[in-house]
Amino acid sequence: DTTSAAVAEAALEAGADAVNDVSAGCEDPAMFALVARRGAGLVLMHRLAPPGEDSYSDRYAEPPIYDDVVREVASFLLMRAELAMAAGVARESIVLDPGLGFGKSVAQNYELLARTSELVALGMPVLVGASRKSFLGAVSGRADPEQRIIGSVVAAVAAYGGGARI
Repeated sequence: DTTSAAVAEAALEAGADAVNDVSAGCEDPAMFALVARRGAGLVLMHRLAPPGEDSYSDRYAEPPIYDDVVREVASFLLMRAELAMAAGVARESIVLDPGLGFGKSVAQNYELLARTSELVALGMPVLVGASRKSFLGAVSGRADPEQRIIGSVVAAVAAYGGGARI
């Protein structure tokens, strides 16, 4: 996980074979060229703001505004994937991550899970990272992340049912 091409390069030098850019390449314009040059895998994650400027899904005073969270996340990820490919990253090296828990309310996270198949329809593998997130605790009543394992498994199965494979 990084948003820095310098950090990604050090990780690749140390033996990593993929970069999980949690800003989808928005923070460091050198990221896509690095990944292309190294022939590495690239995970592109959607988020509205860096973690220090965001909130847990269950703690928004006002939820983030989307007309249609799935369509907007899909559009963003597709645009970022196209830019990565234009920089030379192979399509088969790109994985899309809707960024559950990052810039989405509890309801928006569940909408993304329910409509995972729409992200899969973009034609690239989809990664869904729901493990122990606050939106799971919001509906299960489990404040302690360690008590959200069952919800995490259920979310993973739901994502798998929608076609996510990572």
